[in-house]
Amino acid sequence: MESAGSAIFGFLLVYFFESNPLLILILIIGSIFAFTGDYFFSFLKRQSGIKDTGSMLPGHGGILDRMDSHFSATPAITLLIIILL
Repeated sequence: MESAGSAIFGFLLVYFFESNPLLILILIIGSIFAFTGDYFFSFLKRQSGIKDTGSMLPGHGGILDRMDSHFSATPAITLLIIILL
């Protein structure tokens, strides 16, 4: 579902701002990396027996749980933008 939202957003960006159509592909790949990064860090937390990674956001998994998808998606999107655009 996240990839579909990214594709729609990419189509809108390309249509309204006349961006490079490769942006759609970059956004879809970025959403896949975000999804897998989120699950990977959740897996690591479960393997370590950690419920929350901090106390700033109790009950929400901590700050790391809010940023874990960005740790994998941001480098992937940045690299794709440098290579493709």
